[in-house]
Amino acid sequence: DGLTIGTDVQAHDTTLDALAGLTTAANKLPYFTNADVAAVTDLSAFGRSLIDDADAATARATLGLASVPREVLTANRTYYVRTDGSNSNNGLANTSGGAFLTIQKAIDTAVALDLSIYSITINVADGTYTGAVVLKPYIGVGPVYITGNTGTPSNVVISTTNNAVSGTQCGSWTLQGMKIQSSGGYCVLIGGGYSDVTLSGVYFGASAGVHIHAQQGANISVAANYTISGNAQIHYNCSFGGKIYVVSGITVTLSGTPAFSIFTNADTTGIWYGLPTFSGSASAGTYRYSASLNGV
Repeated sequence: DGLTIGTDVQAHDTTLDALAGLTTAANKLPYFTNADVAAVTDLSAFGRSLIDDADAATARATLGLASVPREVLTANRTYYVRTDGSNSNNGLANTSGGAFLTIQKAIDTAVALDLSIYSITINVADGTYTGAVVLKPYIGVGPVYITGNTGTPSNVVISTTNNAVSGTQCGSWTLQGMKIQSSGGYCVLIGGGYSDVTLSGVYFGASAGVHIHAQQGANISVAANYTISGNAQIHYNCSFGGKIYVVSGITVTLSGTPAFSIFTNADTTGIWYGLPTFSGSASAGTYRYSASLNGV
């Protein structure tokens, strides 16, 4: 009748035969179990509400999930930070295309995990990093290590205009092999009863405030030889139950005669203890050591 099969009308097709042979009903979805073999399955209203979601975030909202479940570590992990990296990288390779740009991005990535019984090392390459570093609490045993250049700590510099390294109830962290300085704040400021920070070979440049400050029950341990090359109002300051322990036998080198108002201060039940050796000299301040208000 002037109709062309395949152009004007559908040619016979076994796939269509399979679909035509189905018994359809409400809330049923056709699907294929084999080539040209079809069946139907249930499709609830809830199922339809999920498969029409445009992205993962919308699907999580439909499921009532606030966020993606934490990844649980099954081994120790290392993240890399470089001055030529990018925070859009995953941080897992020591290359410009794999490493993070900032230390804070590595920290935020680490604390989003469940560390379980494992630890994380944040490996920081030589260079100067101007972003403030905020240590945060995490789930798991830890600790988390932030490691610069342990052979030449002054090659890795954290230099900020506000508090350089800070944390409150942040858990167990170790900083090693770096130099910290701040033109507008403290170098290391740690607070809170669940804070245990170790400084190992961390050098100190100039600070507008305090080089090392433990407060509100925080513990800071100074565990290896280091150098002080910059001025500060106070080098060691502990207050409100904060404790600073300088491991006995280490050497603290004062380079270039840095100036302090007070070298070591303990007030309001703060405690400083240890027996280091000091090499070099500092310019005269008000006090070498000050203890007040039940400070020790």
